[in-house]
Amino acid sequence: MIKRVVIAYSISGGLALFAITRGLYGITDPQIKLLLVVVVPIVLFIISDKITTLIQNKKDIDELGTRLIKAIPQVESIIVLDNSHDAFDYMLGAINQANRIYNTKISVRDDINISLRSRQSKFEQLMKKAMKNGTDYSVASTRKYEADMKRLEEYAIKNNTKGRFKYKMIANSNLPHINFLIFEYPDRLPEILLGWAIVDDWDHTKQVFIIRESRLVNYFIQLHGVWMS
Repeated sequence: MIKRVVIAYSISGGLALFAITRGLYGITDPQIKLLLVVVVPIVLFIISDKITTLIQNKKDIDELGTRLIKAIPQVESIIVLDNSHDAFDYMLGAINQANRIYNTKISVRDDINISLRSRQSKFEQLMKKAMKNGTDYSVASTRKYEADMKRLEEYAIKNNTKGRFKYKMIANSNLPHINFLIFEYPDRLPEILLGWAIVDDWDHTKQVFIIRESRLVNYFIQLHGVWMS
């Protein structure tokens, strides 16, 4: 506040001195001279004080904005994949790097897009290898994928995999679902692939979002745990 007043006085004083000096030359009327000496500095002071107030307020707003930005938790990374095909390709590359995977396979439809069958088969083969090497795999699934789940369970038991496999059948529902897949890594941030089916039909043109933010990932791990309980 004191700094602002000093600045205002300095500006108004300089302007007033300039006005007075200019105004007194050639002016003989004492009332006009008094006007120039008294009123003009007051007016200029008010104007300059308003200017400095605006400048100070802008500075305060900028500082407040900076503090708010620093206070808001930042999402480490968001990647947008344009369709499920790109998402599957990404998943296939991430399986062997993860030490724990949480998955949902929720749908009430019986058909599977033919173009995705080969990718799903590849995903299962890589998942078996990862489980054998120590990756834990947990799946919440609807009945549509029960045969897949039993096949993985038999593989885990027969091969005594280092990684634990667990699945839970959940009831079919006509309510909208968002499927997700979570990868936890031993050496970097966890990530969630979120999207795919917004309804019960896997629309393979839907975008899939890869988000690396520990708190958000933990939220969906808790949701997954509810389905698995």
